[in-house]
Amino acid sequence: MAVAVVDMPLPSWHRAGSAFVAPYREKLAAALVEFAGDKEVSFVDLSTSAADDGFRDSIHPSVDARQAWCERLAIALSEARSGITPRKE
Repeated sequence: MAVAVVDMPLPSWHRAGSAFVAPYREKLAAALVEFAGDKEVSFVDLSTSAADDGFRDSIHPSVDARQAWCERLAIALSEARSGITPRKE
């Protein structure tokens, strides 16, 4: 079974100022190292793929941004499943 780990978009101020970001990044990096050789596990980094005005609050997409997020995610998952290295958004 294939698994995709998706790092979803966050606004820049949240990435820069949240106390949760650094511990999350450390745990994510450790998990990615653990699964680095597993062809059934892929990582899709969309964390910086949305502009700050695409959020309705600290983490949720605005109505207008939601469709663009879904399209980016669908493309990245399709690329990951086909063996193409997903591009960093």
